Amino acid sequence: MVRPILSICLALAGICAAPSHAQDTVYTPNGLLARYMHWHDKQVTIAAYPALFMSPGRWKDRQMEFGAKPEPQAPALVVCDVLTAPNENRITSTDLIILRGVFARRVPPWSGDALDQIALTECEVLSIGGAMPQDGDPWEINDTPKAVDALHDAVFGIIGQTVRVKGFYWGRTWSGATDESRHDLQETAAFLGPKPIGCFQNGKVDAPQSVLDTRENTVIEGEVALTYHSRPDRVDIKNCRFIPPDG
Repeated sequence: MVRPILSICLALAGICAAPSHAQDTVYTPNGLLARYMHWHDKQVTIAAYPALFMSPGRWKDRQMEFGAKPEPQAPALVVCDVLTAPNENRITSTDLIILRGVFARRVPPWSGDALDQIALTECEVLSIGGAMPQDGDPWEINDTPKAVDALHDAVFGIIGQTVRVKGFYWGRTWSGATDESRHDLQETAAFLGPKPIGCFQNGKVDAPQSVLDTRENTVIEGEVALTYHSRPDRVDIKNCRFIPPDG
């Protein structure tokens, strides 16, 4: 699925652009990570329908799923790891739920037919009933309920996008289990600093000698990826390649 390119102004990272092509923006490692982690550990409020197998169904205090369609067996876009359920035992697929929770992580599809999910924790049901909101910017972190599909599109819009990142090349880690090399980029030359970018290449691949000689101002390009091995505090780049200084 081709996802729209989203733009966000990251003043602290020195990035404020609405590019027509992702390659027009060269991110810093911290800048791309800030965009990727925009919602992480923050409280979000959404409007959604219970993603029930059969309707009516029962509330669950763990792994309760919600979606954008008021019908049984609709795709689940959000899962609440922990939910403080209301006193009512029964719920139907047509009941619009306003709930608040803390953004925990992105969850990749468990099969080819499944969708990515947003995992929330500390979920609390605020109200039941009403109409699905038609406005509200999903990038804004506030108490205004956001339509679950709008938030889902914003959260996963970056996945699969081609990006360029310029930073300090820290080094390579090779995994024998996956036969992949991960090249770490960070903001500065600090040895123990965070490594926000993982540049993945198939096989046991060294960085170009020109990169190893200087390490600073290393530019990589690839697609933002999400797997079950991804971490919320690192952006994984697949099909990654090093861009020469004149590239």
